[in-house]
Amino acid sequence: MKKIYVTVLFVSVLVIGLSGQSLRETVNLALENNPAINAQKESVKSAEYAAGSVYSGSLPSLSFDASYRYQSEVPELNLSERIQTPLPITIPATRIGANHNYEMGLTAQYALFTGFAEKSAITISRQKQYLNENNLSKTQKDIAYNTIMVYRSIQNLKLSLETVQKARERAILQLNRIKSLTRQGMALAVDTLSLALSKMSYEHEILRLKAELEKAEQRLETLAGQYINVELMEAGNIQGQPAVYNPGGLEDIKALDIQEKIIRETRNIRYSGYYPRIGVFAGYKYGKPGVDIVNNEWVGWGVIGASLSWNIFKWGADKKAVKEQEAELNRLTFRKQFMEDQAYLNYENAARDYEMMREQLSVIEASVRLAELKMKIIDTRYQEGMETVTVFNDTNLELTMKELEQKRHLIMMLIKVNELDYLSGKPLSEWSNL
Repeated sequence: MKKIYVTVLFVSVLVIGLSGQSLRETVNLALENNPAINAQKESVKSAEYAAGSVYSGSLPSLSFDASYRYQSEVPELNLSERIQTPLPITIPATRIGANHNYEMGLTAQYALFTGFAEKSAITISRQKQYLNENNLSKTQKDIAYNTIMVYRSIQNLKLSLETVQKARERAILQLNRIKSLTRQGMALAVDTLSLALSKMSYEHEILRLKAELEKAEQRLETLAGQYINVELMEAGNIQGQPAVYNPGGLEDIKALDIQEKIIRETRNIRYSGYYPRIGVFAGYKYGKPGVDIVNNEWVGWGVIGASLSWNIFKWGADKKAVKEQEAELNRLTFRKQFMEDQAYLNYENAARDYEMMREQLSVIEASVRLAELKMKIIDTRYQEGMETVTVFNDTNLELTMKELEQKRHLIMMLIKVNELDYLSGKPLSEWSNL
């Protein structure tokens, strides 16, 4: 299969500040507290116990039984009626058995041959355990990825809020200058109105961003199980190392592999219907009268034996059941092929997006530098009375949007790196930037 290798990128992004909870801490809290993960952990425990139960059921068993039985009539053996003698001899009748019967014993049993059904049942129970463990890993990755997305979106909103607030501060500073010049008769009152409207637009955007920030913080609290104070970000360097595609690490693909094994073993169980079932048993009994029905005394005795059962005709039920499992295997094969193609396509698309974003970054950084230079020139010309307030506001807004675009782009690149981790099959413990 073709591999995509993405160049290692050192980007000038934002490093975690000192206050608040880090992304790693937040992800760890989500993995520990999220109810979906905890529910899946209980499913793993349940499957583990079930697998142990099935295995134990295949071992020889030992049982104890005891019984009491009252019998109203007891057979008698009267030899006088059956033996004719010339002498007047009377042979007394002999009771064979007793009215009161007591019996207890220990019996060991073992299914010697079940057509390999028990072996397949044990394998199925273990595979179901592995399937639940795989589902737990999938759930953990889902929660971790969603937590990263929301955490980064909060950082993005905070950066956006900071950028707009700075633009508002620049507008207020310029508004105060214009008011001072207006009082001196060196500027028109309409200029103050233009700047005041610009300030109000920034305030409107600040309110919108705060509302979005509050909703995102609530989503993060739901994921992590507690309120998270997301760390602010400062300028620095972070290494982005996009993951290489590894389909063997994708839980969706592994789940299909496990299901395939389960279906094959289920088919073997259906095959077992063609074979007889053989069991052996041995035991020790102790009872009264037990086997001594003449003396009616407590006596012990042993038993040993074997059993065989074979359903030789079931109107083709076993054959149809086998065909059912074979059809299910074929369906799963096509399903797996579709899932593998789709997973690789998703990874390829994300990798291309990342390469495009990496190339865009240098262009965005250059545009920010140009916007800063332009703002510096316009500000100087405006103070000298050579530019209008409209030009100043437009240039200020342009710089604000370029700064915001750069910060958003850097955040989106970090998110894209973790998206590649998620789509590539990389273990959660090795994800980047955590």
